[in-house]
Amino acid sequence: MISILAALLSAALFAVTTNLQRAAASRVPVAGSGPLHLLRRLVTDRSWLAGGVIGLAALGLHALALARGAVMAVQSVMALGLVLALAGEAVRERRRPLPGELGGALLVVAGVVAVVSAGHHHGPDLGPGAGAGLAGLAGLAGPAI
Repeated sequence: MISILAALLSAALFAVTTNLQRAAASRVPVAGSGPLHLLRRLVTDRSWLAGGVIGLAALGLHALALARGAVMAVQSVMALGLVLALAGEAVRERRRPLPGELGGALLVVAGVVAVVSAGHHHGPDLGPGAGAGLAGLAGLAGPAI
């Protein structure tokens, strides 16, 4: 079960990283832009750099999850990061999720529940009830948006 928790935390941290770095990049003025100008502005932006540090922590947790659990289960949980990133973006922009975003999020959650419920994972044993536990976690991610 450690692999599932590490994957879930990794997905959440990747979602935070995505939102921090996207917000930083969107603040760069378009005038006079080019790849080098953009890079120069981003490497001096604290929120973009914080996103990079958080992303490294997320990568470490993802590696831990993969070392401890089945790839299929871990990667399924990682897909929940998409739902969390959508929710984070809506909160950051102080708006409700768009209908298309809600539909996409529900499809991601349904896909995760379907894959985990199948329970035919190859790799280390996740322990009794891990499939049901992960399906429950995926089901909780839906209302997060």
